Amino acid sequence: MHDAYIVYPPEKISVQIESMTGFDNKLILGTRQGHLLMYSFETNAETNKLDLQLLQYDKNFSKKPITQIDVIPEYTLLFSLTDGLLNVNDFSRHGFPLIHSAQRTKGANVFALDIKRSKSLTSEIKIVCRVCVAVKRKLQCYYWKQNELLSLDSEIDLNDVPKTVAWNNNFICVGYKTEYVLYDMSASQPRKVDLFPTSSSKTIEPCITLIEDSVFAVVKDEFLITIYTEKYRVDDRDGPNSMSGSVKPADALATVKADAAKRTMNLKSLIWSEPFQCLVWDEPYAVGLINDAIEVRVFDNVQEKGTLIQTIPQLQKARFLVRGKQGLLYAASVSHLWCIQAVDISKQREHLLQEENFQLALKLTVSS
Repeated sequence: MHDAYIVYPPEKISVQIESMTGFDNKLILGTRQGHLLMYSFETNAETNKLDLQLLQYDKNFSKKPITQIDVIPEYTLLFSLTDGLLNVNDFSRHGFPLIHSAQRTKGANVFALDIKRSKSLTSEIKIVCRVCVAVKRKLQCYYWKQNELLSLDSEIDLNDVPKTVAWNNNFICVGYKTEYVLYDMSASQPRKVDLFPTSSSKTIEPCITLIEDSVFAVVKDEFLITIYTEKYRVDDRDGPNSMSGSVKPADALATVKADAAKRTMNLKSLIWSEPFQCLVWDEPYAVGLINDAIEVRVFDNVQEKGTLIQTIPQLQKARFLVRGKQGLLYAASVSHLWCIQAVDISKQREHLLQEENFQLALKLTVSS
């Protein structure tokens, strides 16, 4: 078995963790009590390990549990969902001062950011951020401009209350309790694409992760299933009804079959030992949280080597898994926090070459 990551001993947190997000070596926790905490992991020169340092702690951030958080690091913006309302705060200033509160989102249960970064000729980074918010059985769409969320025209009626959503380019992926659905947002009227059930035999929580531009990964039973969104694009010229109603995947796939050749990776399904609860993409590894453990898998490994690279056990009651940056992940239970760091690439590559796993060694070289 290959060691792709090392796990540092868990840190006991004195509050009940309800949500978390990471960026670089920073980590922000939302709690069941409505507290907000911001940490950093700093390298200790004496021990050569990562030490957890508390940067900010606001006990009065909310009177209700903070159920979801996300950030735009470049703008120091923190998006949070608490008491069914989406708020935007500045995490760089003491007390996380409020910038904007989206009152139309009252009753929301989940949201997703679609962040696009581009670099100008003068190397200036430009960011465009769109936000979709599930408010009961509706999906509201916004964009961020001049310190407020402005509404887009699109508002989508849903069949049920979503458990999770994700937005990338022109597609929003919705995970219900029993099924996954795509919405193509490229035309004036969103077009619904029915995908598949979350499970064929049991009830599992839906999970959606963006693993590459235009490629979502979702959980279905013990499988990771990839959804290549460009396969579901339909040209307006296909007919007057092409942008409305439900479109079966097979129909959409047939209309754009040639697009499959444009994929940059040969992403297939992956089988896990059990359904994963959370998934992060840390190229070339798919890292999934299962019961009390993490499995590290890889697409398209040499057949005799298998897809399972590493199992990280003894993460008791872990519920959350997020990525801070390449090679740095964070996992948490309600009361404990784990930092998971990639083994040095050169050491990994040396070990893989000894095992004659040349394909994965090459992937590591390319991704680093």
